[in-house]
Amino acid sequence: MSVPAGTQVPPGQGWTTPPRAGGPAWPPAGAPKGKKPIHKRWWVWALGVIAVIIVISSASGGGGKSATTGSPAAVATSDPAAPTPRAAAAPVAPPAPNAAATTGGKNPADDVVVTSCATDDAGYAGAKIRITNNSSKASNYLVTVTFESPDGATQVGTGIASVNSLQPGQATDEDVNAFKQPTSPYICKVNAADVTRYAA
Repeated sequence: MSVPAGTQVPPGQGWTTPPRAGGPAWPPAGAPKGKKPIHKRWWVWALGVIAVIIVISSASGGGGKSATTGSPAAVATSDPAAPTPRAAAAPVAPPAPNAAATTGGKNPADDVVVTSCATDDAGYAGAKIRITNNSSKASNYLVTVTFESPDGATQVGTGIASVNSLQPGQATDEDVNAFKQPTSPYICKVNAADVTRYAA
């Protein structure tokens, strides 16, 4: 019921708010509120969708770059000053085989001999080596061949030969090249520190 202004309400009796003009009455106290219309929350969903799209785009487009290093041959041809194949100067004759190589035995470097020193079919500095296992066990070898000017002042490049499970007394011939085209005569050599031999 409506209570006139200045009138005391007897204990235990409540009061109601008069209805609003031109609209429904106020809802009873404690009544559950209705859900907000979906159209008022569309911008929240839109922001969420945009955020998800940004995250997915970053994940797919921000991966690591693919490796750009190519094969040794590709690296060798990247030198603009390199001559065309067969245009390189003829290398000097290969050095005489290391006399210590014929002794065999304890020093791994004694197992390696340079048998040829000349450019290969592609015009790269190349060499042929013979590896003989003079040890008493099957062995693996890692040999580095150095290509350099006869006076040792300039290095053309290096090449590596790898051999596995070479049996005692067994020999193998390996081709090695530097994947670089020489512009002047060079020699091929194997330093004692450039030969690694270990049991297979």
